[in-house]
Order: sequence, then C-alpha cells, then structure tokens
Amino acid sequence: MSGTRQAPDALAMRSAGALAYIEAELDSVEGLLRQAPDWRPARMLLAEADWLRGKVRDLADAWDRKLVVAIAGPSGAGKSTLLNALAGRELSRTGLQRPTTREVVIYASARADADHLVEHLGDGAAEIHVAADARPLEAFLLVDTPDTNTLPENQRLLARVLERADVVLAVFPVQNPKMLDNIAFLEPYVRHLPEGAVTPVLNMVDRVPRGQLEEIVADFRRAIEEQWGREPGRVYLVSALEGVRGNGARPRGR
Repeated sequence: MSGTRQAPDALAMRSAGALAYIEAELDSVEGLLRQAPDWRPARMLLAEADWLRGKVRDLADAWDRKLVVAIAGPSGAGKSTLLNALAGRELSRTGLQRPTTREVVIYASARADADHLVEHLGDGAAEIHVAADARPLEAFLLVDTPDTNTLPENQRLLARVLERADVVLAVFPVQNPKMLDNIAFLEPYVRHLPEGAVTPVLNMVDRVPRGQLEEIVADFRRAIEEQWGREPGRVYLVSALEGVRGNGARPRGR
C-alpha cells in the first residue's frame, strides 16, 4: 500500500475510534440519567444526548462526503451573486426571479455528490445543477437557499438545509445589516455548529462611503452578539458583484 493511501486510511481509523469513544460515553451518560427519572433536568439532558448521538452518526456517514456550504440570508442580500463569485463563474440566476425564493438549488461537480442532501430534503425540494468545470466544486457543494425572510414553508425548507450544512455563510446587505429577525432565525444553527462554522458576511460594501463602514460593522457585530449570544468572530466584507465581474475583489475581515 502506498504512502499516499496510508495517511488517509490512518486518519479514518483514528476518527472512527474517536466517534466510537464518544458513542460509548453517551451510552454511559444516558444510563446514569435514566437512573434519575424524577430529576427534571434529566429529560432535557437526554434530549441533548440524543441530538448529539445523531450528529455523531452524521459525522460517520459524512466522512467521505464533500463539505456542504450553505449560503443563507434575507432577500436582497446578494446570495446568488456571492455564490457565483465563490464558484468563479455564473452558476445561479440573480434578481427577483431567482428560484430559491421557493426551493433549494444545489451546485455540484457530479450529481452523486448531492444525493445525500437531496434524500434528506425530500422529493421535489431541491434542484441540482452539475458544473463539472467549476473547480471549487471539486471540494464542496454550494447550496443556494430560500430567503430567511420568506414564507414559513420556505423557512422550514431552509431549516432542513441548515441541519446538514457544514459551513453557513450568513449574508446581509451592508445598507440594512441589522435585520434582527433574520439574524435570530440562524441562532439555533449557530449554537449547534462548531465555532466559526457560521460566518457573517456583509455584502455590497462598495455601495457605502468608506467612512461609514466602521460604524456599520460595529453595529452589525453588536446585533449578532445580542441575537446569537456569542461573539461573531470575523465579519467578512465583500463586494460579490465585483468578484463576479472578475475585478479581483477579495473579502476583508473585521
């Protein structure tokens, strides 16, 4: 067996061992909690342990899958434009007629890469676009999602996507960043994803005077901390349209 094959196999074995250890620890914790049926917090802790067990199984199932990068945010934030900039080419339609006001659109280098996500979402809930020549899709799936400020049935579909997302780009327009209901919508997923897996993005920064940007970012950070109950970490400032036009725009962090 070649050295290039041994390294991934060894990593997979160590990871499988770590997941098995976590499962065993959960068994022990759940056994102790069931011995105290009258202790009120036990039911809540059992529910948390069950949720964690599901996540452990998801990790085991997803070992050979590509990362799922979901782009979420309110209407008008420029999500589709950002997706196109990340892909390095125009994949998603933009503007008022973008299909993701009603459905999920998954961009993949091969249809089979998206099978697990389509199965999770259910029949007819997602549209798959295959772009074998988009090099970034060799490493991950890009998912254009329903708006956070859309109809309740579309929000439920968005929630299903976020349940399986590895990375969430939370995109907001710099002209109106403190859309508190939309920030609050993401809070449960921020809480259950690893730190740094939900990245706040302010888009269209080219549309505000540079002198106002510092104040806008500070207000945005305060709104995120209030709604999510944690420091937002780095906030990325982007002009996705400039990236699509090929002008060499790069995200900046604050």
